[in-house]
Amino acid sequence: MRQDTLESFEVIVVDNGSWDRTRSVALRYKNRLQLRVLSEPRRTRGAARARGCAAARGQIIFSTDADAELPANWLRTYSAALRRKNAVAVGGSCVINDCTPLTNFMFNLYQPLSFRVMRMFRCIVLRGANFAVTRQAYAASGGFQPDFDAMEDVDFSNRVRTVGKLLYIAQPKVLVSGRRYQGGLLRGVWQHLSTFIDAILLKKKNVTLSCA
Repeated sequence: MRQDTLESFEVIVVDNGSWDRTRSVALRYKNRLQLRVLSEPRRTRGAARARGCAAARGQIIFSTDADAELPANWLRTYSAALRRKNAVAVGGSCVINDCTPLTNFMFNLYQPLSFRVMRMFRCIVLRGANFAVTRQAYAASGGFQPDFDAMEDVDFSNRVRTVGKLLYIAQPKVLVSGRRYQGGLLRGVWQHLSTFIDAILLKKKNVTLSCA
């Protein structure tokens, strides 16, 4: 509702087995947005993202999460970058503000830093909560794999980079939930760092992840 753009856009909400009021809350906005709420029986992140992307009608597909808060210039900035930078996908980092001050600071420091390090290895990961990809590149890459319930965005990034250039930009950042870090900062940071390390190693080996 707060997106500052003159372009028309649709919003697709994929409900794959939520236990809360996700569907009813989303449907409150059906008369204020070009909105569709879809059901996906498979309860994996890959399946949810694949379902939404398959239903998308636009020439640029954006991806985010249900617990994310999007900056007002998100659609405008990313769509302009794709048209101007000769790239097939563009992504950025995320921030949190719902943990302890130390946890918030450490996460918000290492997140953009890790992306810059990965860019040095020419290995950009499109975070599921914050990226956009052209419709053609998404189709050519094979899209999200429904059986992935973790690192589905890393697997997708490894394949879409074979189609064309991936672009990382520092702003805007998407605000996401820090609940994964409330049980321990180091554990949460390690999970993300190990994902980035896997992405770099897999890119060098020219293979993609496989998850049970």
